[in-house]
This record gives sequence, C-alpha cells and structure tokens, in this order.
Amino acid sequence: METLHYSVLLVEDHRALAGTIADYLEAIGYLVDHAPDGRNALELARAHA
Repeated sequence: METLHYSVLLVEDHRALAGTIADYLEAIGYLVDHAPDGRNALELARAHA
C-alpha cells in the first residue's frame, strides 16, 4: 500500500514558533517547507508547482 505524503508551506517570521509548528506537522506526517516571509514563500511555491 502506498503512503501519501502531504506537504505544507509554513510562512512564519518568528523562528521559534515556526520550529514548534513544523515539529508538530512533521510528527503527524507532513513534509514541511518553511519560509520566513512572503517573498521566500512565493519562491518556494513556484519551485514546487
């Protein structure tokens, strides 16, 4: 049986908060990309589209 992996783009400028959220999401099975601001988020989103 194939395991599905969902990915999330987390956009958060507060490093500690982003780390906590990313840790939680990864623990429940998500693949997490983190961007500290909108410009970087847009670049990541375009790269993964």
